[in-house]
Amino acid sequence: AVVMISLSPFMAHFIFRSNIAILPSRHALRPHQWNSNTANIPSLKITCQPSSSSIITRLYSNSDNNNDDDSSAGGGTAQDLSEMFDLYHPPTTLNHILSSPPTKTGQTKKRSLVHKDGDWHRSVHIWVTDHNNEHLLLQRRSPGKDTFPNCLDVSCAGHVTSGDDVDLTAIRELEEELGKKDVTMEDVRQSRVFTIAASVEGETLSHGKFICQEYQEVYVLREGGGLDVRSFAPLMEEEVSGFEVAGVEDVLLRLEKKDEELVPRSLEYIQALRAAIFDQI
Repeated sequence: AVVMISLSPFMAHFIFRSNIAILPSRHALRPHQWNSNTANIPSLKITCQPSSSSIITRLYSNSDNNNDDDSSAGGGTAQDLSEMFDLYHPPTTLNHILSSPPTKTGQTKKRSLVHKDGDWHRSVHIWVTDHNNEHLLLQRRSPGKDTFPNCLDVSCAGHVTSGDDVDLTAIRELEEELGKKDVTMEDVRQSRVFTIAASVEGETLSHGKFICQEYQEVYVLREGGGLDVRSFAPLMEEEVSGFEVAGVEDVLLRLEKKDEELVPRSLEYIQALRAAIFDQI
């Protein structure tokens, strides 16, 4: 059943270091230095909980599924750490829009090892807006996620598993996380806007240290009318804790200011997303 609840105070603390710092504030993320010893890089302790101004419109209650395991076997948990990913050659430059697809190395590896070893892999990000580009749908990540648990994030996202097509992955994630079954391949292909290479490292209490290095395929999918959180229902409730609807400019500004309630994005990502939403690319 769908119920109105507030986020519980036990939400996980996590520490992260990132190469995507852009603003000089006390919450700014520290740059990740390539091929260097990162032991002396300051870390930042973050609690992903709603701010006093955040309105939780609708949440799914997972009170009957308080499973704190490492999700290593799937089975109704936030992710399957044994799923296999194709590995890719690293980019020549971080946080730049790619002009051509990334290239595979020919190797595959388990998700848990990919995030431990910092291998380059692929993911999809689908931002859902209303028809007039005024509002965005935000997803609150599950407490069981191995990266950025409990944070607000892109409307729908997922990793591309070994051998899968990125557009088919986007369709699958839209159905699993948002309950959308009416999105066609043509809809997805027309909504694909850019690919960017991003790298972030950190640590969660549940899963330990992670190094997430992704080629992120970004989509902007427009709903026919307004956004109503009651229209979205994940098929696997353990994947998503809830949804919020927020103004586009408000979300972009919060991302630029490194609001610690949101999963961090680079300035290049934010600028490209802004341009895509307003049809500038």
